[in-house]
Amino acid sequence: MDGSTYVGEWKGNHINGDGTYTYADGRPSKEGFWVRNEFQYAKKLSPKTFDDAYKAYQGGDYKTALQIWTRLAEQGDEYAQYRLGLIYADGEIVLQDYKTAVKWWSLAAEQGDISSQNQLGWMYEVGEGVLQDYKAAVRWHTLAAEQGE
Repeated sequence: MDGSTYVGEWKGNHINGDGTYTYADGRPSKEGFWVRNEFQYAKKLSPKTFDDAYKAYQGGDYKTALQIWTRLAEQGDEYAQYRLGLIYADGEIVLQDYKTAVKWWSLAAEQGDISSQNQLGWMYEVGEGVLQDYKAAVRWHTLAAEQGE
């Protein structure tokens, strides 16, 4: 970092999540979103979190859950991306769409999400949402296994 301070989650050797950024020279902080050590948005975000989405989902408010998870996923949250992959693959609260599931899992897997890597491995293995590709399946399963899955 450049001497600036931050507040956010430290995970996988990267800063992630909602947070603030205060410049090293003391200029005012900005509120926004961190993705892999990069401050992405210099704006105040909705206070809704992954947990808020999960609570809405558990309470049957699927529309709110989907809105929150989609916003988080679009901002790079791999947990939300993984969850959207499950939603689209299972057809839980949307029409089943394997291609969209693969899209969200690919984004999360590239960030190192083990569950998404395994899901992608399975999708390539059986040819759901992608052309069947055993080499890609082995690649994703191997990446997950190397992280302890």
